[in-house]
Amino acid sequence: PNYRGYCIRKNSSAIMSSGGLFMEAKNLYQKYDPNIKVKLKDQKIVFSSGAEVSFSHYENDNAAKKYQGIQISNIFYDEVTHAENEEQLWWLWSRLRSDASNNPSMWWSCNPDVDSWVLKYALWYLHPEGHPLAGRPDPAKNGTIRYLLRINGDLVWGDTYEELQEKYGYDKKPISFQGLFGTIEDNPPIQKSHPLYKS
Repeated sequence: PNYRGYCIRKNSSAIMSSGGLFMEAKNLYQKYDPNIKVKLKDQKIVFSSGAEVSFSHYENDNAAKKYQGIQISNIFYDEVTHAENEEQLWWLWSRLRSDASNNPSMWWSCNPDVDSWVLKYALWYLHPEGHPLAGRPDPAKNGTIRYLLRINGDLVWGDTYEELQEKYGYDKKPISFQGLFGTIEDNPPIQKSHPLYKS
């Protein structure tokens, strides 16, 4: 009942449009809880347990005020490459604190964009320069959990939690990070319902 999830995109209009994230979520959630309450005006879905998932935007740096002082259990940022900068995401990360009995986490979805700040988070998971498939996901690394710290705004990566603590201090609490890459081949339902989608 204390769960407060947020689905965020740069613009609310993309979330609330017909066929957008809000409608997809409503259809999905109703399968698991037929008694959900859809609060269209508040852009929120409330489960019979009292748990809530809100749908919101983060258009620019001024939108940070919208999230000030609130407690969030989980965040899903749809099309994160549309976010103006990564500081917006770290600000949202600082809101992950609630009384819900879950491990707070943030999920990002995106399509590849080599000009986006998001690339540095995906780089380790890609085939390196010089490889015939350079820049494409390396299946051997897909789903591997890595760890990171932000030190003076810079990212420091490690293969284990302990590795980063040994190097930067045991008072530091590294964050786990996992890259998951997929293609149309990983989505049989859409291939079945929309046979022409791939072409």
